[in-house]
Amino acid sequence: MARPRKKTAELEKAQGYPGRRRARTKAEIAAIERDAAAAGHAGAEPRAARVPPAPEWLDAQGRQLWLALGGDLVRRQIVKTAGEWQEFGRYVHHCSLWGKLRAECVTPTGRLRTTYTTVTAAGGKRKLPNPSFNQMLQLETRLKDYEDRFGLNPASRTALLMRIANVGSGGKAPPLDPDAPAAGGGAAVKPSSPLGILNTGRRLN
Repeated sequence: MARPRKKTAELEKAQGYPGRRRARTKAEIAAIERDAAAAGHAGAEPRAARVPPAPEWLDAQGRQLWLALGGDLVRRQIVKTAGEWQEFGRYVHHCSLWGKLRAECVTPTGRLRTTYTTVTAAGGKRKLPNPSFNQMLQLETRLKDYEDRFGLNPASRTALLMRIANVGSGGKAPPLDPDAPAAGGGAAVKPSSPLGILNTGRRLN
């Protein structure tokens, strides 16, 4: 009996390192924590600005993303409140789920399987959309919303910086300016963080 072909490193990564996932992800998380600690000792990041502990309901991949992306949000002072960190936790959870769905779509040769073949009642063959691939595409729309919200792409990051620069300035206020007068003449409530500035008037469910 022929021995199974050894998987490439790229394929193992795409499939989530089956058979050694726990050891691999634990090692990667430990490496990120060591880097974060080293940066703190070097004075690159204040002690009080460290990323808070990840929620217990996140899996290993989600905790890895929490540390990697959360550090950037802390440095840019985007996320500050407990509610915002909770929402960020949902984002990294969706990222982890997207990775699992993609791994289900990858064939042993590394090809992305967007359809599958089934046998009909008449004995013929019929191609159908891969449910995992369709779920992956649907989840990408949700991820895009979160990335816009947290300034995780160039366009939303630029918009966030522009709104921060205009808050309290004498220049023309941008759309959804949190300092603009509220309807009825009441004073507007100033967001407690840049994330609130970027998303004034817009909420994710």
